[in-house]
Amino acid sequence: MFTNSVEQSKKLLDTMWGNWENGVQKIYESQQEFGKISVEAIKKQQEMFTTLTSNLKQVEEEMKTSLNKVTQSFKENNKYLNNEEAASLLESWNEKMADIINRIQQLSATPSKAMLTMVEQSHERMYESVKKAVEEQNKIQTESKEVIEKFMSQIKESQSKWVDVIEGQTTQTLEKLQPK
Repeated sequence: MFTNSVEQSKKLLDTMWGNWENGVQKIYESQQEFGKISVEAIKKQQEMFTTLTSNLKQVEEEMKTSLNKVTQSFKENNKYLNNEEAASLLESWNEKMADIINRIQQLSATPSKAMLTMVEQSHERMYESVKKAVEEQNKIQTESKEVIEKFMSQIKESQSKWVDVIEGQTTQTLEKLQPK
């Protein structure tokens, strides 16, 4: 009966420490998953801004192409004018309109380009910082996990020895108490 109680005590201690180790492992796994998700989210944002920048450049190019087509069309139409003065006036007007449109395009595009470039660079730095922080966190977690596992092993060993000592002393006491 006494041996049965000792075995149950050992099983209880093993179960308790096993559950504790599983809990610590789950914490480490969730922290690693959080770090991984954080890095992925920032990377996705970075890709989004890169796509946005690319789309903005494409829109600018399309605007330039359209402006060139309109200007070329005006020039072609001017060829059919028989009045030299009217043709010269329209040519001058076309040049001024093209200049105005180019300036408007520059004024509207420059701030947004600068902002997108700044955001892209900022996200790149943030991505690198978060990535480095997650790597450092993983390193620290690995080191601390090793220390905790060693500590747990020592605790289990100490408790097992303690239970063995109690068992030995109890057995000796029982033997002394039994009539001869």
